[in-house]
Amino acid sequence: MILTSHSSLRSLVLLSSLALASWLGLPSGCGTVAMNFPSVMADEDFQKGAASMRYSHEADLVWIHVKETLAHLSSRKPDYNEDTLHAFATVEAGSIQVRVIRLGEDNCLMAVRARQYGVFSEELARSVLDRIHQEIEP
Repeated sequence: MILTSHSSLRSLVLLSSLALASWLGLPSGCGTVAMNFPSVMADEDFQKGAASMRYSHEADLVWIHVKETLAHLSSRKPDYNEDTLHAFATVEAGSIQVRVIRLGEDNCLMAVRARQYGVFSEELARSVLDRIHQEIEP
């Protein structure tokens, strides 16, 4: 497992995928690079209020824990996209997006992005990421 910060997340820009760019709702003119494996988009918009963690587990296992944790944390029923492993939830009056990205057979990245009171909140993103992480690796 590797914990990443804003500065180290920037280094992943070459690993960005078009699927994640679409997930973030980026304009079509964004400079993204498609690779042969899923990865994270490290543009400035994503970095604001985002936290991520890499796991040496299957993405499906991490996804199960994401759904369980968000169901407990969310003040409303979370929305899940099983095809893209993408979740939306409301936690502590904040809008949360969680994405599990397959990096290999037993390797994935979980990215959490949060907005609270209309602004990006790294603190809330980190808090949600930490709660999910506690379920994955107690």
